[in-house]
Amino acid sequence: MEVDDMEKDDRVSSDELGSSPTETVITPNRNIRIDSHKAGDGYVKLELEGFTFLAAYISPNIGLDAFKLKIDALFRGTPNRGGKYIIVGDLNAKSASWESPIKDRRGAYVEEWMTQTSAASIIGKSPTFVRGSSASHIDVTLVSENFLRVLRLLCPFPSLLVL
Repeated sequence: MEVDDMEKDDRVSSDELGSSPTETVITPNRNIRIDSHKAGDGYVKLELEGFTFLAAYISPNIGLDAFKLKIDALFRGTPNRGGKYIIVGDLNAKSASWESPIKDRRGAYVEEWMTQTSAASIIGKSPTFVRGSSASHIDVTLVSENFLRVLRLLCPFPSLLVL
């Protein structure tokens, strides 16, 4: 899709800072309505009909205090208890909650937020990071308890939802 076409297409939504977009969201399915969207520090948040979607990246090269600030902002972007949300991201954190063979302080901090917000992790069987003989699950998918109920009803293969 060309830039000129994007400006005319109702499936494209962007916030502008001066003349250049700071974030752009393209929805190829016209049946998906984005109620609002926001770019935060290391994440993008979409409010869709009935749920919130957050996509995040947190560098492995920042310190624990900076990591905690980013995780705080990410989870504060989720709806209050009872709301439906999904967080996907490369958090560069390790925890048994998402099948990482070791747990680090970053993973422990994410687990604290998961407990506070009643979130669950959806994991695959294969590691998301492999380098040489090192393998780990550092990319995660976290969902609210209420969104998990919906996924269980909709998923034709419940065994794919490994929790």
